[in-house]
Amino acid sequence: MCSFVLEDAEGIKGLRLTYPPEQWIDRHPSQKTHPELWGAPASQVGYFQSLFIADEYQGSGWGQRLSMASVENLKKLGATAVVCHSWDESPHNSSRKYLLKLGFAPLISIANYWKAIDYECTRCGKPCLCTATEMILRF
Repeated sequence: MCSFVLEDAEGIKGLRLTYPPEQWIDRHPSQKTHPELWGAPASQVGYFQSLFIADEYQGSGWGQRLSMASVENLKKLGATAVVCHSWDESPHNSSRKYLLKLGFAPLISIANYWKAIDYECTRCGKPCLCTATEMILRF
């Protein structure tokens, strides 16, 4: 278990979706990863898929707590790093700022990263033409 949910009496208020090593590497062919840049074997790298925090809980540290709980469980599974893709066009660069604060390092930018995914972007609609930066946190 590497994913965590934040709940209150009214329901789900947050989610950190995390994949353990060797259970995420087969992504959509358009979403290439760059293991040659990781400095760790792919078999020891987890993946941060998504983080959602309800507006009323943002800025109170819940995103960091959920993420660090995921990191602790990844370590218990033998992971030595976690990779993610930061949304470069996030409002106020919040995606990158959050990940840098956690200690992630940027590796490479990938244009149109989500273009082939059946996803409606809040910025550009469908298809998503946003850029992702692959980032890594080494333990």
